Amino acid sequence: MTEFSDKKKYEILARLSLVSLYLVFGINVTLAVIAYFIQGKVYMEMGSNTVTIRNVFIVLALLELAALQFIKNVLLSRVPRITDAEDIPYQQLLSITYIIAGMCVSIAVYGFIIVLLGGHYDFMLLFVAISLIGFQLFRLRKKDLDKLGT
Repeated sequence: MTEFSDKKKYEILARLSLVSLYLVFGINVTLAVIAYFIQGKVYMEMGSNTVTIRNVFIVLALLELAALQFIKNVLLSRVPRITDAEDIPYQQLLSITYIIAGMCVSIAVYGFIIVLLGGHYDFMLLFVAISLIGFQLFRLRKKDLDKLGT
């Protein structure tokens, strides 16, 4: 039985973080570029209804970040304990990483919708920033793997 070393934990986290970072950053940049080019093409004015929608999306984004912490803890509690370095549940950890990345990307989609409704591009950048900060806060870390290992 081999020991689940710190080096192995860092290797796992490096792989998972790299995959999810590419996913989150790539989609956020793609949405921001598309929003930049369509912002002048949208002929709707930012009326009172759209301002309300913007405010609801901001609250929804913050609530989604709070829910993300709960969902991450629930999903990590369902991963079996790691007793051997050969028995690392890569697929489950990768699934958790994708869920975290997907929830963070959905925040950027809120900003994209606001631009589609005629909002300013600055709000798109705000939601992209919230998305990236959320990913940085809630990605898998060494302490999460420490809870799984012996």
